[in-house]
Amino acid sequence: MLSKTAKRGASKKPPEELRGAPIQIRLTKAERQACEDAAAMAGMNLTVWARTELVKAAKRIAKP
Repeated sequence: MLSKTAKRGASKKPPEELRGAPIQIRLTKAERQACEDAAAMAGMNLTVWARTELVKAAKRIAKP
């Protein structure tokens, strides 16, 4: 049993680590299925996989 002073939930992140800037993309059913399959093979949900892959691509392209 939790005491009255015990905190619940995840700890607070610093402001620079908060994810609050969503983007939207449109995919065909086949493109979405391919992404969902890749995410599943990586053991991630679609959102986490897409963010991970998008950020990796951006860093690779933006390298000087």
